[in-house]
Amino acid sequence: MAGFTMPTGRILKEHLDERGISQKDFAQRIDASEKNVTNLSNGKICLTEGMALKLEHVMPDGSARYLLNYEAKYREYLTR
Repeated sequence: MAGFTMPTGRILKEHLDERGISQKDFAQRIDASEKNVTNLSNGKICLTEGMALKLEHVMPDGSARYLLNYEAKYREYLTR
């Protein structure tokens, strides 16, 4: 389970960095608060089903199912 040692939000952060998109612009694109996007990308909050569905629409390489499964594995890793 060593592959799940980073928060799911790190996937989001890498996506934004690779494309040169600010968290503020991204938050507007998915109709979310900038604070929520920042907290998620910094690993301060868990990925929710609603947010995963929003991300799925703008991240072609990240389906909601994949992101939620990753989140579950990451939380299990932290618990262990």
